[in-house]
Amino acid sequence: MMFTPFPLLQTERLCLRQLSRKDAIPLFQIRTDDELNKYLPNARPKSMDEILPLIKKLNDGVSENTWIYWAIELLEEKGLIGTICLWNFSEGNKHAEIGYALLKPFQGMGYMHEALNAVIEYGFEVMNLDVIESFTHRFNSASLRLLQQNHFQLTNRTSVDRPDEELVFERRKLI
Repeated sequence: MMFTPFPLLQTERLCLRQLSRKDAIPLFQIRTDDELNKYLPNARPKSMDEILPLIKKLNDGVSENTWIYWAIELLEEKGLIGTICLWNFSEGNKHAEIGYALLKPFQGMGYMHEALNAVIEYGFEVMNLDVIESFTHRFNSASLRLLQQNHFQLTNRTSVDRPDEELVFERRKLI
């Protein structure tokens, strides 16, 4: 798997591009918003000083083919509104995990549905993945609805890290 050059994806309303320094403020908003992160165990940045190193780390992971992490922006208005990534690739790179976040003012407008479809298509058609998984908190109703609307199926597996909290969904490539 090679993410060089960076795979720019475009939908009817969105551009999925590589993170840049100009994304620092909205990325900080995403990473520190209590409501957006109430179901996520990640460490939250304590100040803006932590964001540029985070952007560097995320872009270094792309360069090293460890993950692919897109900034989501509207085509007609430049600026990050969310993020979406494929990561945690299996040995042989046939399975990946998907993760996503969207700033509150942009939720409920179908943007994440659009971004998710573009990334799923990229994962199956370009990366030749067989399965894309999502580990989603059982009470995260918006994420559960998004996954179900996009043909992810609930599995009988549980999360190793948070077995009582997370449900495991998967979408398999159609053959």
